[in-house]
Amino acid sequence: WIFLIKNNRYKDDYSRLMDVAKLFSLSGSAFNNQVENIIDVDQWLRSFAVGNADGGVDHYICTSPHNGQFYVRPEDDRVLLFPHDMDYVFPNYDQQPLLPNTPSFQKLIQVTEYLRRYYGYLHDVLTTAYNQNYMSYWTTHYGSLLPYQNFGTHLTYINNRHNYLMGLLGAQVGTETPFSITTTNCTVDTSFKTVAGSAWINVDKIKIDGKKLSFDWPAMKNWETKVPLVPGTNHLVFVAYDFQNNIIATDEITIISLAIDSSPTIVINEFLALNNTQGADEFGEFDDWVELYNFGTNVAEIGGMFLSDDVLLPAKWPIPVTNISPESFLVLWADEDINQGPYHMSFKLSGSGETISLYNPDTVLVHRISFGEQSSDISFGLFPDGNISTNFFLYPSISTNNILPEPGILWIWILVLIPPFLKGARGIFN
Repeated sequence: WIFLIKNNRYKDDYSRLMDVAKLFSLSGSAFNNQVENIIDVDQWLRSFAVGNADGGVDHYICTSPHNGQFYVRPEDDRVLLFPHDMDYVFPNYDQQPLLPNTPSFQKLIQVTEYLRRYYGYLHDVLTTAYNQNYMSYWTTHYGSLLPYQNFGTHLTYINNRHNYLMGLLGAQVGTETPFSITTTNCTVDTSFKTVAGSAWINVDKIKIDGKKLSFDWPAMKNWETKVPLVPGTNHLVFVAYDFQNNIIATDEITIISLAIDSSPTIVINEFLALNNTQGADEFGEFDDWVELYNFGTNVAEIGGMFLSDDVLLPAKWPIPVTNISPESFLVLWADEDINQGPYHMSFKLSGSGETISLYNPDTVLVHRISFGEQSSDISFGLFPDGNISTNFFLYPSISTNNILPEPGILWIWILVLIPPFLKGARGIFN
């Protein structure tokens, strides 16, 4: 009976849409903590910007929300938003408000960074495409194909709508603020420094040495980021890009770090490449995991270091700003799902064998483990903790001290696992 819904529930699975509905019933930190795991916020904001630019009144973006399409993206299970039924895209409503009254949109823009990005996307649409200069080519082109259709009225509407929205934008965000660093040159005794600056809504991203860092926007025109430093003089060049990936401006700062240059005390202590039952993440998923261990006597700041499963891509996944206390652990989930949180990496582990490498912020190798074929729910790592000269198959001991199996069981494991072990399990430490 394959035609029965109860036997094909995956074809009518609305559970993720129910998650969206429940999400928008939340508020405050409960909403903020879940929103980016359930919907693609950036894509929703772009849809709202494009949908509101046209001034239509008969789709989800407008003031009477309906006619929306919601798509669950298989790669990360996040929901995308697309406006539907666009037959009112050139009406006589060129003075629709700057901010749609759609409840979901109103909840999103309570977050300053989201409101700023919406303004940025809307400004980008208006200056690149939704304006008289750009659209006149297309009205002329289609007019030549359909001579009895007056496309000039559409162009007039686009021009009026463009001018109206640009006026409202200017009233909300003011004149363009030059991109700049407001933090002054300084000397610090730490290996990190929070750098602040200003930027207008046309800035999409900021990079340092070609790397995009995580930036916070405490206000519409103010940004800040925590920058990792090396001991000595750090000359940092910040490059601002617009939404078309064009460079807008650059600014520089020099920070001298007096932090003591010490060798890293962090190692890849344990990993599980085929996880079925041994340690679930915060979503209850049994993903692959990698455990780091600080064998030193001081707190280790590891933000800016990298983990990779590709020796040709040492900077594959940047470790977020965090630290590990002495003789303590940090578990990172190798699930290729960075949207689930800061400790979820951009790659998975291969049960058939590969290499895991840990690099410092300058992509200098710190520790590497190469391994062969693995078995389900049996981890691999160092024993004792932090001892890089010995690698063993282990009882999974996520976030706790590594332990070896009982002697009798150990011999059984050796007999079963010796072939993959001989395929090249080894460690390197710098």
